[in-house]
Amino acid sequence: MDVPVRQRWRITFAKEKPLRYISHLDLHRTWERVFRRAGIRVAYSQGFNPQPRIQLASALPLGYVGSAEVMDVILEEAIEAEELVSRLQAVAPVGLRIIAAHPVPLQAPALQTQLCQAEYCVQISTSLPCEEIARRITAFLSAAHFTQERTRQRRREMIDLRPLVDDLRLERCADGEAVLWMRLSHSPRGAVRPETVLEALGLVGTPSRIERTRLIWQED
Repeated sequence: MDVPVRQRWRITFAKEKPLRYISHLDLHRTWERVFRRAGIRVAYSQGFNPQPRIQLASALPLGYVGSAEVMDVILEEAIEAEELVSRLQAVAPVGLRIIAAHPVPLQAPALQTQLCQAEYCVQISTSLPCEEIARRITAFLSAAHFTQERTRQRRREMIDLRPLVDDLRLERCADGEAVLWMRLSHSPRGAVRPETVLEALGLVGTPSRIERTRLIWQED
């Protein structure tokens, strides 16, 4: 009996507007179907309820899009990067775009343990003058601490938001629309969402678009 050739692949992909309202679990299931339709054999875990060895780096909240999401998958067959990307994209649903793939060691640390930051592009509608938005950003970045109340797992808690915001700037502002760029902490030691930062800046309301543009690893 032939022993399966196992490879671990790191795949970068975009989750675009047509898929913005599917959940993290549904995205995982979508990837399972994509590999199955592509005829690419995914390795499974052991035990009573074997699961495909697909690991998404970070859950993308409902309504967000992501232009550089990352996942690891362990395959039970040898394949070249170009073929892997081509076969996956051929059967992927609209809104799931495969950008690149490269092999990583089988025993490499789990993605979640290596993630430390994430970058976002956030578009909002606002009646505030651009100068006032810029002033609030400057004041926030100049503060040593910024205490904020948030709800987490149905519990209200007070956090110091300032150490969780690594960088923040106003990218564009015109005609009642503003685009903010954020680099936020995203690790087991602490994480924050763009909406919490907007609330701290007094930019209330529902953002028209939140795009996660980059995941940053400890090795970076």
